[in-house]
Amino acid sequence: MSTVLAAFDKRFAADQALEHIAGTGVPRADLHVEHDLERLKRVSTSRKLGNDSVLGSAGRMFADLVQTNVDYHHVDLVTEALERGASVLVVRLADATQTDRVVGLVKKLGAYDVVTRAAADMPN
Repeated sequence: MSTVLAAFDKRFAADQALEHIAGTGVPRADLHVEHDLERLKRVSTSRKLGNDSVLGSAGRMFADLVQTNVDYHHVDLVTEALERGASVLVVRLADATQTDRVVGLVKKLGAYDVVTRAAADMPN
């Protein structure tokens, strides 16, 4: 399992990238565009969390979204992009060998910040 988080300046560009990636065979259930940081804050604060910081809460939210332990440092970078008004495309890949292809594709489609993390690389 691998996860790609890609930030886009415009929601439309993120939506187009989602459609393009879905067209390459990645299941739609493994694709999501997030653009509403305020909604994420409400979702995060509605839970009982140990870390009350916005970035900590959003990091946990992204980890929940992608259903894997994404490195919070990397998630913080994408969360900061959301704070600046970006839209973030989340791509879960069951086959980690697709990661480089998807990263190249989202960059080609206009992503300016791409973070990848393979679940197998996470410390136990």
